[in-house]
Amino acid sequence: MDHVANREITNWSMPAASGRARIGCVFVARLQDPGVLVCGIEAVGAFWPRGHIDRSAGTVTDFHVTLPQVLVDLVSLKSLRERLVEWQVNPSGFALELGISGKGDQRITFAIGRDENLIYSVDKPACTLTYACGSAMQGRWSFVVDQSCIRLCAEGIGEFVRSIESDPA
Repeated sequence: MDHVANREITNWSMPAASGRARIGCVFVARLQDPGVLVCGIEAVGAFWPRGHIDRSAGTVTDFHVTLPQVLVDLVSLKSLRERLVEWQVNPSGFALELGISGKGDQRITFAIGRDENLIYSVDKPACTLTYACGSAMQGRWSFVVDQSCIRLCAEGIGEFVRSIESDPA
């Protein structure tokens, strides 16, 4: 790895429309290969305390999954931002591989669109993150997003990419 995370580099996330979940990306390091980043990816969600009838106390952490060293392709990340911006004008589903093809056994896919397990619509699509490492380890997280969530994510990715590209290290 070339260098450890610079505190000036921003992170990005996709919040759920409900406000109770998010997918986040944290810069960890650069590899010597140009355009290859090591990022920490998180899927975080909150829900009312399970097994309790009284929900007056509010939500608590329901899940927090951390993938601390995911190889991410900077060009794919830029494509994701472009697709999110385009979605705001022309809402149509898509899926993008964010990982580095041919580099190890990690696969990470970010999708906006349908999910049969969620109540979604064209203007409130599902956001799905799918991760696989080899054939044995797989995970999938989905939640409903809306235009404001997608706009915030696109803006965050834009800032993230600008900070990566402007960092001389």
